[in-house]
Amino acid sequence: MQSSKEIDVVVDKEVFSKHQEISIEVDVDGQKYRLEREVSNAKDDKMWPFYLIPALVSTIILYLTITNNTEGLVRLSGEASLGMYVTVYSFISNLIVLPIYLIRLKRSTHVNQIKYIYWRNIPTIVISFLIVQLIALLFTFWMFGQLFVGLYLEVSTATFLGFIILVVVNYFGIYFVNSISVRNMISFLMAFLFIGFFVAMATNADSQWWHHHISYLGSYAANRGWQFNLTLVLTSLIMIVLVDYLFVIIRPYFPEHKGLRILYFMLIVIAICIAGIGVFRSDAAGRIKYYHSYVIYVIMILVACIIIFARKLIPRVTDNFLRMSYGAGGLMVVLTILYVSGQLSLILYELSGVPLALIWLMSLFDTLIALTEIEANFKINIIKE
Repeated sequence: MQSSKEIDVVVDKEVFSKHQEISIEVDVDGQKYRLEREVSNAKDDKMWPFYLIPALVSTIILYLTITNNTEGLVRLSGEASLGMYVTVYSFISNLIVLPIYLIRLKRSTHVNQIKYIYWRNIPTIVISFLIVQLIALLFTFWMFGQLFVGLYLEVSTATFLGFIILVVVNYFGIYFVNSISVRNMISFLMAFLFIGFFVAMATNADSQWWHHHISYLGSYAANRGWQFNLTLVLTSLIMIVLVDYLFVIIRPYFPEHKGLRILYFMLIVIAICIAGIGVFRSDAAGRIKYYHSYVIYVIMILVACIIIFARKLIPRVTDNFLRMSYGAGGLMVVLTILYVSGQLSLILYELSGVPLALIWLMSLFDTLIALTEIEANFKINIIKE
């Protein structure tokens, strides 16, 4: 007859950062048992077909396009140029390859970090990367156009240069997907947001947007306001992916913590409201413009609630985060009083409050990440005959 006994072995997470294999020896009733576990942090070692083969196919199409539409020379940038062809073909290539590669990783048992991503989040990850890729390539070839004014390339030179750029761009796409983690997604979220803000501010410099307010960048009066609004909507989707991803990791550590469930709901609502800022333009007709203000108020109220009730919402919350939260909340109250009393303009109020809110949000995510880095639990079932 068999009898079984279950014991828990707790290992500090620092061990995992120093060793790829863990070996634990347990003494139970004078009998020694050994548990060996390999820590799987390895990246996918079969990345190259997913960026090299699409680059080769795109290069062949690029060569055929150049030879059929030019007379031996092609412009470096501008319309009907190498830059335009490479931008379009790399976009289409990654639009096809990245979802396939993500699904492959999702079904794999060797790349652990991908299993925490919901299937519904794959389109958001792909689209967000493609937009950043598109902006980066457009800016790069615009810079080339400024540095090499009127430059034309021979077909062979253009094809070779196009191949190199396509390989690099496709590689970064595969590397990004293969390196997905909570911290990388936070960095991507902030980079995406700042790029969107920078592009919106640059395209509206002539209209002197700073004499109005930040929401002016997405208004009908702004130049290409849809770009700013699209940035907010996609930032919202990325944040939802990040929150989903993070809480899937956290839940096994605190399965019965009600505060975390409430915090998850609050962060999702904040993300949806960020999209609402872009959907409801500040100068829209009728009552729609009021919805723009309403969603901003909801964000402010939810952030205030998270700060006030942080001890209840976040398990093992640190004093450093609490001090930072109370300090940020107090500073926002001071800024609000100065704005309401007329001593601070709206644009200065926004330019002070938005970065402060983003810094606090990053600190909140860091605090949540720390909940998954406290300890590692091993359950060992010992069966005796």
